[in-house]
Amino acid sequence: MLTDLLLTGLLDGARIGVAALGFALIFYTTKELHFAYGAILAACGYLYYSLVVDQGLPLLLAAPLALAFGAVVGAVIQRWLYRRLNDHLAVLLFSFGMAIILENVLHIMFGPTDKVLPAGALTRTVSVAGTPLRVIDLVTVAVFLVVWAGLWHMLERQQIGLAIRAVMRDSTMSDLVGIRTGRIKVLAYALGSAIGAVAGLIAVTRSGVRPGSGFDVMLFAFIATLLGAGKLTNVAAWSLALGLFMGLVAWPFPTELQTLFAFFAMLIYLVVRSLDVRSLRRPRLRRAEDRTGVSA
Repeated sequence: MLTDLLLTGLLDGARIGVAALGFALIFYTTKELHFAYGAILAACGYLYYSLVVDQGLPLLLAAPLALAFGAVVGAVIQRWLYRRLNDHLAVLLFSFGMAIILENVLHIMFGPTDKVLPAGALTRTVSVAGTPLRVIDLVTVAVFLVVWAGLWHMLERQQIGLAIRAVMRDSTMSDLVGIRTGRIKVLAYALGSAIGAVAGLIAVTRSGVRPGSGFDVMLFAFIATLLGAGKLTNVAAWSLALGLFMGLVAWPFPTELQTLFAFFAMLIYLVVRSLDVRSLRRPRLRRAEDRTGVSA
């Protein structure tokens, strides 16, 4: 029982990690909370479903089209909407409104029920070390590792990645040294949205997608992004930790409480991390000095 929950937690962590890496890339580069990310993720899942089920396209052809759609939508939003606002708070409020509008549009177009791809090669069950797993679960883990490694390679080894890291640190200084920060931010939105679209494709294949499902995934991506503290490697690690934590929570508690416990754990961690350990130790040192008469 416990082993199965831990394995399920790791699989959920990989699924969260794919969405979190895309969201974190956007947030760390632009410092903008793009809360329409979840709705775009769901829209890409619906597009993938329509191309495969309604239009009859093969999976390998429909998937690139859905990813390209996500990338284009992300780039257009940043270039033609968010950039004109020129204020992080305005972007936050605007993105919330856009998310609500997109979710309602999806509800009108596809209805409130989950849409899931028909059974196929990706939904077959295979045995790994005696544990039954679906192919889509193994694909999810592989995609998570590939996205993680690909982003690390780009940011650490490629010239464009070095420019992105510079904008992450200080966009104003990057402008002064000749980096086109506007284009870098559009690229971050395009690449991050394409990665989010991957999470949408996984969702519609694994368990189905509904108008509000993208927002649920984005909440966990947001938690991992906050905990990552500016490093994508930390975001990936925290995503796995969140998945494991929710798997453990599902052991003694109902699964409906997973989100509540995840937010509670995040708040505790952020409070502890924000404490100044040195300032907490000073009163003790002063009391020790008063008793001994010796300065520390």
